[in-house]
Amino acid sequence: HTHTSSASAHSMKVAVVGCSHGELDKIYETIEHIEKKDEISIDLLICCGDFQAVRNPNDLACMACPVKYRAMNTFYKYFS
Repeated sequence: HTHTSSASAHSMKVAVVGCSHGELDKIYETIEHIEKKDEISIDLLICCGDFQAVRNPNDLACMACPVKYRAMNTFYKYFS
């Protein structure tokens, strides 16, 4: 008895972003734009560099950077 199977090839689509600085809304909006424009689906997002996962004002107050660069941005919306 011979068993034959055919698998369809699927290439993984990977999005890579550099320093996000907590701007998740902008990243997700950009991915959505690319997916619609190119008619693809992004399978994996890799965030490199400064992520700045600021969850609340206490995190913001503890950030080791000049005050002028401190901002809540949008990470807090995704943190639960």
